[in-house]
This record gives sequence, C-alpha cells and structure tokens, in this order.
Amino acid sequence: MSGIEVVALVASAGGLDALGAIVSRLPPGYPAAVLVQQRLGGNGMALVDLLDRETELDVSWVGLRTRLEPGSVLVCPPGAQLEVRPDGACALTATQGNGLDLPFDALFSSLAQSFGERALGVVLTGRSTDAAAGTRALVAAGATVLAQSENSAEHATMPRAAVAAGAGPSLGLEAIAQALLEAARRSG
Repeated sequence: MSGIEVVALVASAGGLDALGAIVSRLPPGYPAAVLVQQRLGGNGMALVDLLDRETELDVSWVGLRTRLEPGSVLVCPPGAQLEVRPDGACALTATQGNGLDLPFDALFSSLAQSFGERALGVVLTGRSTDAAAGTRALVAAGATVLAQSENSAEHATMPRAAVAAGAGPSLGLEAIAQALLEAARRSG
C-alpha cells in the first residue's frame, strides 16, 4: 500500500457506527481523500453531520463540481451513484431506486480505472454482495481492498463477498483504521 491518494469506504446495513469508528481515528491532515458511500435510508441526509461530529477532517456532501482533496471526507448523497474520474473530479448519477443498483461496484470500478494502486477500498457491514465486482476490479488494478471482519460486522454478507472476490485482509474496525494510517504514512 504505497502512494495512496484516495480511500473509499462503502457500507450498507449497520454501517453508521462502522463508518464513524473509522473516520474518528483519521487525524487532521490525513494525506488522502476519503470517500464514503452508504446505502442511505430515511435518515440519510444526517450522515454528513454524524460523521462531522466524529472527526476533525472536513466532511461534506459530494456535489456537481466536487474534486478529491487530501484530508477531506466526501460523502455520496442519498439516491446517487458516485464515480471518480482520473483528474479527481467526482461524477454523480441518480440511482434507479429499485434495489438493482450496484453503487459500490460502480465506485470501486471507477477508482480501479482512474487510480489503480493509488486507491484503497474498504468494504464494511452490509446485507448485499454489492462491492464484490468492484473489489475484483480494484485488486486487478493493483489496489488493496480491506474487508470488515465477519465477527465485527453487524451484517457480514457484503464483507464476506468482498473477501471471496479477493479483498484481504479481513479486519476489525480498529485494525482497519490503523491500516489506513499506515498506508498514509507510506504515502506521505
């Protein structure tokens, strides 16, 4: 894990606590941009406020002109799919809302194409297999993908599918945060 420019955290069911636990451990001046995408229900609009209370990093919604910035936490808004271009520009498209969307796969695949080994993916708790194809794409591009350990995930289906797709290692939340800090040290 060297030269990390962007970290993508994806979570579904049970993800708020997991996201907060990781983001809270990232120090001011963290040298990579941090993207957060979660399948958001009715309280989705509160995610930025919730994460902002957990960290000293700048937390904001991804908008139409958003670009990756080191030391920022950029959150994909509800009902949107996030992709990142090679120049760091963020692109949002509306999801269909029919349960067939795979926004985590789209995000990870865009990072594989745009950043390759300079990206790091993290698959957290969730009930779907979204992120499995994106994990394969990131790993094939030379990136590292970490998965939340099954015993620490509220719902282990998503991290289990990521491990089956090539993610590794499977870690608890504290260990994931530590791995992100170590990756940043090697980058800086």
